[in-house]
Amino acid sequence: MGGPLLAHGAEGLYYASRNLQLVTVACDRFMQAAPEARWLRVTGCDIDYTHPAFNGSGDRVSELFFAMRLRGATATAPASLIVATRDPRALEIAQQGVSNGSSVDEEAFTVAMLRVVDLLRAAREVDGYARNGFVERALTRRALAGFSAPLASDAVVLDLHAQPSLVRPGIEAAAGLLLLGATALRRRRKEPAAVVAPERVPIVLERGLPPAMLLNLQTPDISQIEYAPPLGNPQEVAWRISSVLGPLAEEADGRFSVGGDGWRLGFDLGRDDETVWTVAVEARGSDVAVAALDTLARETGWCVFVPRLGTFR
Repeated sequence: MGGPLLAHGAEGLYYASRNLQLVTVACDRFMQAAPEARWLRVTGCDIDYTHPAFNGSGDRVSELFFAMRLRGATATAPASLIVATRDPRALEIAQQGVSNGSSVDEEAFTVAMLRVVDLLRAAREVDGYARNGFVERALTRRALAGFSAPLASDAVVLDLHAQPSLVRPGIEAAAGLLLLGATALRRRRKEPAAVVAPERVPIVLERGLPPAMLLNLQTPDISQIEYAPPLGNPQEVAWRISSVLGPLAEEADGRFSVGGDGWRLGFDLGRDDETVWTVAVEARGSDVAVAALDTLARETGWCVFVPRLGTFR
């Protein structure tokens, strides 16, 4: 856990330190070529409030996404700029608009979205901090699958009214360092097993590889991670893994495992019931676990990416 937390925090510190100045850009210029700056104010766009995307747990809305478009652009054109919000008041209004019975009342829904746009002050001008890093954008893409229109390959997701901060990524990086240090200290202090009292102690397998991700990429290219197509639906992905490694033990919340004498592979397929974009993998125990993961990648054609190391296997 310490490694991924440190990597995510360090990535956040890097981007925040390079974007301490708000940059204003006109909508037409943004659509031609998005600036490298990540703290942005974009002016002159129209918000597409009739075709939002939602992220949520169960039947509760936890995040809203709106496409920003040039005036006169159709709702079917690829979206280059997306604004996201977790404002509690906006989510409550949106929840009311989608919870009026078994079918959505289109008029009530439109009114609710107009109220959200008015509350967020996002009708013609938006400001916020763009989501950075391939891991964060890959995770966001799951929620953006709800858009009816396609996304541009270089689409930018802007957290509405957010600003770069060194505090949160700094805390994450510090926490990651503390966890890594604590783990190293525990290993140094590990005492040898007693010769007497032959009680059976549960075996804890050491991690054989930092946490990894399975991606549907033809070639290992870091720049293409956020554009990788889905691996399939959960049933297909679980079947492909089991066809290579053998029967899987099903755990909770989309997690599975397979293993043998002294090794184990854990797979987290996520909680999306329809699409699996990435699979988080944990290899523990002997080198057999890592070899089994390599075999899985070779047989399925998937790529294994290790975020902590920033490399593919």
